[in-house]
Amino acid sequence: MPVYRRKSGLQVTPTVVKYAVVRPHHRTYRVLHTTKLAIKTDADKSRAFEIIRRGNFVPSDKLVVSYPTDIHQVEAIFPKLSDRELLHAIELNAEKYLTDKPESVAYDFKVTHRFVEDHTLKQRVFIFSLPKDKLESELSLLRTAHIFPYRLSDASFALWNLASCTPELPPNTLLVNIDTDYTIMVYIREGKLWFSRTIPLGVSSLLKDLQLTISLPEGRVVVI
Repeated sequence: MPVYRRKSGLQVTPTVVKYAVVRPHHRTYRVLHTTKLAIKTDADKSRAFEIIRRGNFVPSDKLVVSYPTDIHQVEAIFPKLSDRELLHAIELNAEKYLTDKPESVAYDFKVTHRFVEDHTLKQRVFIFSLPKDKLESELSLLRTAHIFPYRLSDASFALWNLASCTPELPPNTLLVNIDTDYTIMVYIREGKLWFSRTIPLGVSSLLKDLQLTISLPEGRVVVI
């Protein structure tokens, strides 16, 4: 399989860095290998990036880096507009759609659905933003490790992109990814992205609840 056909994903959370490599398989993708490293500080994160780069990382892979914790996401309905007009509308209503003033954030949008309502063509839009200083900090850590991503993404969009490559999914499907610190939900309605949510509750929260309700001897908890 030619290297250029491979894709890879790097997911960063406050406690875990995950790296996965996939390649086309029939009409979907097959996971070649994964790496999961625990982190607590930026120093741990830098070491994790370095381990990944020295391991199975291939610079020519199309690497998508996803951040489920820091990207602010808003859903909105707009009339049919061009991309330029949408950006202008978002900037004019920055206090409603963005985390801060347009000059202080990096932001983008994704049109997920177009429909007719009251004889008017409208579109459902997901808008996500990230403070520029936070983005620059993350990119600096990646550059130090000589990792240059093809794209930055919200984790929910990464999940949706994976689903869009899987034709076997029913037309109405709720995708749920329960991670260490977060639960990501993506609802697909009639084959289109309908809504996306990231909830700051994951396996770690469940384990804390279990410790409160069940008396367990001291030891390490292993999640399989």
